[in-house]
Amino acid sequence: MICGYCYKSHIVTKHDVSHWWNCPPDTNYVCSDECYTKLEKLVKNRTWMDHKPEAIFGKKKHKPSPNFEKKK
Repeated sequence: MICGYCYKSHIVTKHDVSHWWNCPPDTNYVCSDECYTKLEKLVKNRTWMDHKPEAIFGKKKHKPSPNFEKKK
């Protein structure tokens, strides 16, 4: 099982969050109370799709395209 917030694998499941995505019960979990709280906040303010967990995206910071840099 993989945590729905931090994406750590082989977790001991803590909370079932399947209902947030209208999925069948027991299909989506988080690994801790902390991940549950953070994911719940993202779901409520509708920014969960912007979440970029380190486990998937690494520690790199987003660098905007040079096309969007301010002109001098």
